[in-house]
Amino acid sequence: MKKAIIICLIGFLLGAADLTAQQEEEEIRETVKVVNVEVPVRVYYKGKPVDNLIKADFKLFENRKRQDINGCILKRKKMKLHELEMTAEQAKSWESRFFVLVFRITHYNEYIKKGLQHIFDKVLKEPDQLLVFVNDRTASFKNLHDKETAKAQLDQLLRDSSRETRNKLLLYLKQIEDELSKQKFDMKEPLQTLYTHVQRYLNRYLRIWKDFKKKFLVPDIDKYYNFSRFLKDIRKEKWVINFYQFELFPDIMINSRSMREIKRLLGIWQSSAAVEPINFARIISRQLTEISKERNFGKDFPAKEVAKIFHNVGATFHSIFMKTTISTLIEDVEYKQISTELEHTLREITERTGGKLIVSNKIGAALDSISEVEDIYYILTYAADNPDKIGKIKIKTSNKKYKLTYNSNLKAGYLGDYLEAKEIKGTPVKIKELKFKKGKLFFVISDFYRQEKESGKLSIHIRIKNERGISIFDQKKTISATQKEIRISLSIPGINKGKYHFVVDVEDLFTKKVATDFFKAEITPVP
Repeated sequence: MKKAIIICLIGFLLGAADLTAQQEEEEIRETVKVVNVEVPVRVYYKGKPVDNLIKADFKLFENRKRQDINGCILKRKKMKLHELEMTAEQAKSWESRFFVLVFRITHYNEYIKKGLQHIFDKVLKEPDQLLVFVNDRTASFKNLHDKETAKAQLDQLLRDSSRETRNKLLLYLKQIEDELSKQKFDMKEPLQTLYTHVQRYLNRYLRIWKDFKKKFLVPDIDKYYNFSRFLKDIRKEKWVINFYQFELFPDIMINSRSMREIKRLLGIWQSSAAVEPINFARIISRQLTEISKERNFGKDFPAKEVAKIFHNVGATFHSIFMKTTISTLIEDVEYKQISTELEHTLREITERTGGKLIVSNKIGAALDSISEVEDIYYILTYAADNPDKIGKIKIKTSNKKYKLTYNSNLKAGYLGDYLEAKEIKGTPVKIKELKFKKGKLFFVISDFYRQEKESGKLSIHIRIKNERGISIFDQKKTISATQKEIRISLSIPGINKGKYHFVVDVEDLFTKKVATDFFKAEITPVP
């Protein structure tokens, strides 16, 4: 397979679906001109889904022009099945479902471990397909015939990834704790010296906070966009379950000793008759305001727009938010639960796709509750004047008290005005000629960004697993790219006879675009 797939959720297509079948479906879709446009819409009254509407109850407009609705199909689906145990004959005829488990956690505890056991015992069936994200790592299973092995692999993945993420997180938290523990403002110091100490202290806190937020708290919009494209191509009943641990961060704005001292200084300076201390107070007050603003999320990231793109992919999202704890030996440090853009986005997607959000560390009970939720929605179809250029959609119902959720913008590859404003589209990096021959992996990287008179910067991640899913090669390297195309030839040790999965990710570090290419190969001994 030589078609590079641009995707930031690295490697998650590996083994996630029948790739040959998907390719054939894509080729067919490319040759058939779409006439009927499908618009999923959910209808609620006082928070409950409405399930008794017919075609005549809806009005559909494209670019304010009334359209004839050709079809109105009511869809229902529930995660819980009445019969969890299947006979061998039933399992053969069972139409598998596609599950995605997304863990954004820093502490793998007994609650999550029991929840994982609950999922394998009560939710998943052997024919189901499973894709798992744990922070920046992935795992996928084409079926679950060997549940115990799959569960053991995910248990280890959760342990390793959460430990790695938590260690990175603690490095940032330690920086703040160190600042808070050693910081004490001496009122006997000269005014200028005291002011300089306060200003530097606040600047250091703000710098660490911004870096922490960028690395841990702000979602990558391209990841969501590409994930939605992937889900749209899955021809199965789709369920996504998010497990999200709330973030904590040391908060100097609450009642820390340093903050009490700063407030006391501000009071003294503001009440002074001299110009210099008044100016100092104004500057420090602006710094505190900036810190407060930086702690407010959800203003810059288009959570609602991102949520809309999942409305059309046919997947139902459920979310379980969990509390976490941070241990500290410093009495003066107070940790505050952070409301993040990722949290806002998950809330929006869950609501828009007919799912349920639960805040609880009792994951088993939360999953039981989620399994009982029935997702009810309508598929409206109409013949677009120009299927290749669909305008803005507006849907109304005869009852004005109903609340409707749907994606008003169905343009392919489009994520609202936000993407155009931020110019996210652009030319992506590409991987070509990927192959394995005589013990070496070959591929070509092209179309990456190079600054004028400078080289490009590329991060290359190569992973190889055997047919049992065991990793035999996993390495990442950053290189400078001075030519328009970079040819890679890499010897891979330890490749014996057998079937292998190869995955190559290339990230353009200037544009943050990621290309992923992958293939399966059966290796025979070199003569």
